[in-house]
Amino acid sequence: MSSKVNLLLLLLLLLSLLLMIILYYIIAGAIVGLTALGHQAVRNALYPNLHPYLALLQDQMQQSGNEMKRYEAYKCFGALLHAAGAAIRDRVK
Repeated sequence: MSSKVNLLLLLLLLLSLLLMIILYYIIAGAIVGLTALGHQAVRNALYPNLHPYLALLQDQMQQSGNEMKRYEAYKCFGALLHAAGAAIRDRVK
């Protein structure tokens, strides 16, 4: 009985890790998609929520337990910086 429980727990752990990775790719993809839609889309959709997004990502980047989670958080952070920076540069022109 305990081996079945251990196997089930291991399976749940692997599924949660997979879902976490997929979620970060979806978020990063959404940011890249907004960037492709143009600077106005970034300003309208991303700027109002930029502070909470960055705070959440910074928390994830500072955690030392899960390196894959940190890596994905850095990817999302980089996508946010690129999108916001490009929209700001466009506005300054």
